[in-house]
Amino acid sequence: MSRKYEKYASAAASTANLCLAAAHLAAMIARDGGQAARLYCMSRQLQENQSAYYDVLNAAQTGNLDITVWIVWFVTQFGAACQQSVLHIDKALEKARFWGA
Repeated sequence: MSRKYEKYASAAASTANLCLAAAHLAAMIARDGGQAARLYCMSRQLQENQSAYYDVLNAAQTGNLDITVWIVWFVTQFGAACQQSVLHIDKALEKARFWGA
């Protein structure tokens, strides 16, 4: 494999590793909750912020390979996903109260 393609293969592997890390971290958070149901949606949060996700992913893969920025971003997104869930639950409860359920 030429050096040019080795560089791209290495970058793709790094991206894949961080994407797998994100999926694994989301699964660990879900499992750690100890509940049968998960009341937040990380995949929706990440999809809604896909451009920023790839920007922070790229930043984590360059320079000194410090992934602190990526971890902080991911945890911030987890908090945002939880806040979105609270809003959805509040809306559902409000509708249930209105309809007398």
